[in-house]
Amino acid sequence: GSDFYLLLLDHNIPWEYDPYFNGWSANDTPSPNGVTIHHPAGDIKKISTYTETLTTTDVFNSGLPSHWEVYWSETVNNWGVTEGGSSGSPLFDSEGRIIGTLTGGYSSCWAQEEEDFYGKFSYHWESNGDADTAQLKPWLDPDNTGITSLDGLVVVSESENANKEQIVLYPNPVKDIINLKFYTFEHSKVYISLVDILGNPLKEFNLYYIPNDFQIDISDFHSGMYFINISYDQKMIIKKLIKQ
Repeated sequence: GSDFYLLLLDHNIPWEYDPYFNGWSANDTPSPNGVTIHHPAGDIKKISTYTETLTTTDVFNSGLPSHWEVYWSETVNNWGVTEGGSSGSPLFDSEGRIIGTLTGGYSSCWAQEEEDFYGKFSYHWESNGDADTAQLKPWLDPDNTGITSLDGLVVVSESENANKEQIVLYPNPVKDIINLKFYTFEHSKVYISLVDILGNPLKEFNLYYIPNDFQIDISDFHSGMYFINISYDQKMIIKKLIKQ
């Protein structure tokens, strides 16, 4: 198969880490250029660059179109390759989305022009078998929306939001109507979703014109804790909401 493993984090990532969540693409279109980012054997971060369009290949004479074949390129920062312990690291396309994970290969500091093999994200998607445990699709698109790619995302902390582009939620706790007030907010497109504590979406809104005030009726929600996710310009603000 395409050699992948999907993990679920047990704990939230602290805001002070300034996390960036990588995007991904399950499209099988060869990328013309991109990079891999890896920590071989736990070493400091390495970046290797390819400028030659990827090609489809198999590994271990499987006969399956399961991998991308990659040849690395020389850059102004020298010639990047991979090493032992780089396995599993992501391959990014020209849009900065994950399209593969490293199985292995022949490149090294002594063989810079040799190839490496990355299991295709598009093959991970639903080509390794019929069981949910052999596919990414049941986990990354459980509602069968047809999504095949997702851009990366910066999660903005409340303190950063307060200092820059203010989005105020009131009242909180709330009985029926949520008010979102946008201050000095210069973006023209916003996606808003309300989710329960398990992350299940309950209401969704695509705003192409940002009003000063936006109201959401949650009178049909049960009492408890919910979250409002506000996404814009590859960023997300998460606000906690208490329904009385």
